Amino acid sequence: MAGARSIVVYGQPGSGKTALLRALEHRAKFSTPKRLVVHWRPALPTDAPVFGTPAARAQMAQVMDACAMALLEHLTYSPAVYGQAPEWAQQTLAWFIKHCICDDLAVRAAPLLDKVKGPGRVLLRELIIQQVRDILAIDAPVDTVVARLAEALSVIGIGGIWVMADGVERLAEEEPDRLAATLKAFFSNLAYFEQSSLFYKLALPLSLQHELDESVGVARRRVFSHQLQWTPELLMRVVERRIASAVANDDFKITDLYSPRIKKSKTRQQKSHPVSGVVDRRWRGHTVRMADICNPVSNYISRTVGSRAISP
Repeated sequence: MAGARSIVVYGQPGSGKTALLRALEHRAKFSTPKRLVVHWRPALPTDAPVFGTPAARAQMAQVMDACAMALLEHLTYSPAVYGQAPEWAQQTLAWFIKHCICDDLAVRAAPLLDKVKGPGRVLLRELIIQQVRDILAIDAPVDTVVARLAEALSVIGIGGIWVMADGVERLAEEEPDRLAATLKAFFSNLAYFEQSSLFYKLALPLSLQHELDESVGVARRRVFSHQLQWTPELLMRVVERRIASAVANDDFKITDLYSPRIKKSKTRQQKSHPVSGVVDRRWRGHTVRMADICNPVSNYISRTVGSRAISP
C-alpha cells in the first residue's frame, strides 16, 4: 500500500482498515521525501447526479478541497518552509489554496486560526487575505492543476500527495446504491488516477467491493483492489508483535506466557494456551474482526501479567 500506486482496501467493520491507514499516515510523514497526507471522507454530491462524469467531477472537487485544507494546515505549522520558498512556489501554493477550497476560506480557516500562534498565525492570516494572481485558468484540467502543485510542493520538501479516505460505513448503510454509483463514476475517470504525484489510499466497506471492482479504473489497473481478511495465525502474529514492542523483546512469543509448570508438562503442552483459545473460539464459524481478537487478548494479558515484566 505504501508504493506509488492507488489502492482501495475493503473490509468489514473492525477488520483493521482504519489502523492500516494510520500506519500508512505515520510512514508518509516520516518518509524521505515526505508526503502531504490528505484526509478525505467521500460524500454524495448535493448538486450533481450520482453517476457519470458530473458525479466524478463532484468527487474530485471534494478531493481538491481536502488537499487545499491539508496544504493550508501544513504551511501554517511550517511557516519557515513557506518563507524560504521562491516567489513562484509561494504564489502557486497560495493560488491552489484559494482556487480549490470550495467554501469561504476565512470561515474554513477559523478553527485553525484559533489554535495556531506566532509566525504560523501571521502566515495563515496572510494566506486568507492576500490577493493571488491566476496561475492557471479557472477551468484548467485537474491533471494540469495537480502537476503544477507537485512542482511547488517539491520545492518545500514534499514528494507527493496521499489522499486517504475512511469513515463511510454509515453512508454505505444508509445510501448503498447511490454511494456505490458515485464512487464507481469516480474510479472510472482514468485521468484522476494517472498522476505521478497523487495517489489514493482508500479504506471502504466490503459491501462496495463488487460494484467498484467493475469500474474502469480497477479493470485497467489504475486502482488496485484488496480485501482485508484475517486468519487466527495472522492475528496471533499481530498480537505477538504488539506485545513484543511493549515489552521491548523482539523475540517474544505467546508461548512465553506459559508458566514453567505448564512448559514442563507434556500433557498440558498439548493443550491450547488460553490466549490461543480466545482466538480459536472467536474464529470458529465467524467472520473475524480484528478488534474482537485483539481486545480480549489485551485484557487477558492485563489480568494475568499486570505490571510484571515478561521474559522468555
